[in-house]
Amino acid sequence: MFATINLEEFTEIIELFNQDNGEPCQAYINMGRLFIEGTERQSQLMLRFNPLLKCITIATIQFAHTKKGYGSQLLQLLKEYANQNGYEKLCIESILTEEAYCFAIKHGFKKEGEEYSQDPALKRFGNYFLEIK
Repeated sequence: MFATINLEEFTEIIELFNQDNGEPCQAYINMGRLFIEGTERQSQLMLRFNPLLKCITIATIQFAHTKKGYGSQLLQLLKEYANQNGYEKLCIESILTEEAYCFAIKHGFKKEGEEYSQDPALKRFGNYFLEIK
């Protein structure tokens, strides 16, 4: 079952990526997922919406310019959308980098699931969830 979403609901998020990209990004919906792609994929986002689990998943995210507050702004916009549309949690899927891990922890995300490695450097890898209040 695919979520019913419309591009018009994500104008502020699209504008955030346009600002980061420095020019308009391509934004579209396919199979209940929101895609935003900038020039040469310098800026990109893919969100999945699961109304049964009441979860919005950030499956792909990349900003051309980091440490500018774009991630925090995106997170605030997603929280607002979630509250208005009955979603109860956000997920950042497959945290792989130290930067993404630090962002998730800073914003209150918690890792869910078991550890797949005893290597301390790899323990941060996985999916992180944030309950929406």
